Amino acid sequence: AAQTRENLLSAALEVFSKKGYTASTLEDIAQAAEVTRGALYNHFRGKVDLYNTLVAQAARQPGKIVQAALAEGGPFLEIIRRVFVGQIILLETDPIYRATAQLAMFKLEPNPELEGAAELLNRGRQSTLELLTGAFQEGLEHGFVRPELEAVEMARTFIALQIGLFHVWSTHPQAFNLEHSARALAEVMIAGIQAQV
Repeated sequence: AAQTRENLLSAALEVFSKKGYTASTLEDIAQAAEVTRGALYNHFRGKVDLYNTLVAQAARQPGKIVQAALAEGGPFLEIIRRVFVGQIILLETDPIYRATAQLAMFKLEPNPELEGAAELLNRGRQSTLELLTGAFQEGLEHGFVRPELEAVEMARTFIALQIGLFHVWSTHPQAFNLEHSARALAEVMIAGIQAQV
């Protein structure tokens, strides 16, 4: 049952990515997963449930990387570097997460059925923003970053740099190595926020 559920999610992701949400049908998804439509309903209430499940799973991933890096500890700027690069590497190395992120970030259709997915995305982004803001606030309090900067604005910049890099890479992934560019961009960001000694 668990494997069938995963197969259905993978099939739904493939179909949504190719055809878009509106044009995709449950028959398309069941056929791609090589199950009957009845088997699909044993696991999901319908198309929107499949979509929301994919988005919910993806929305939790960035926050997990932040929490793991904070738990691992170390110098503040090294933690920030690990989070930045780790989240980008996840996009490069996990094809399901990458495809779901592309679907949610760049292909979210203006469809009333997808309001729940949009809300899930917003909650995930807000959670990640809050975690990062807390981390940058600690950096400010301990003198690791420039005192004139605001924690929430550093967090927004961090996220914007990641999304921008991912978007550029997504349009032409053969053009450059994503991990290499992520490490380079992390250094640019750190140079911009690091307190002068």
